[in-house]
Amino acid sequence: MGSIYEIYLNSKSVGQAQVEKMGLYYCFFCRCRLPQGKIYRIWMRCGGKEESLGIPVPKGNVFILETRLPVSRMEKGQFSFRVEPKDAGGRFYSVSPERPFPCMLRLREGQWRKEKGGVGIYIPEKK
Repeated sequence: MGSIYEIYLNSKSVGQAQVEKMGLYYCFFCRCRLPQGKIYRIWMRCGGKEESLGIPVPKGNVFILETRLPVSRMEKGQFSFRVEPKDAGGRFYSVSPERPFPCMLRLREGQWRKEKGGVGIYIPEKK
């Protein structure tokens, strides 16, 4: 049995993620209770790197996600997990040393992500 971590929606724990190292991979088994009517995505952070684990699927009255990622893609550090609506709204800004970052005033709200074939900052829509 691997390590167990809480999965958070905003600041509320909605489930747990079990992480097990198997050879060259980390295996993730996530189980959540989520509000109905939306599609959610589970995000994992380790060190300074964040990865999307995918979209959990309903099974009875819970949502389940099983996946694995290569150990080589992770940084050293403690795992943490969050879930957010897939259509939460916001914008992804790619980061490049050749261009100034267009949204410096909201940088503290952003989250470092790897999307669309590159790395950048995702800044959620203001509420």
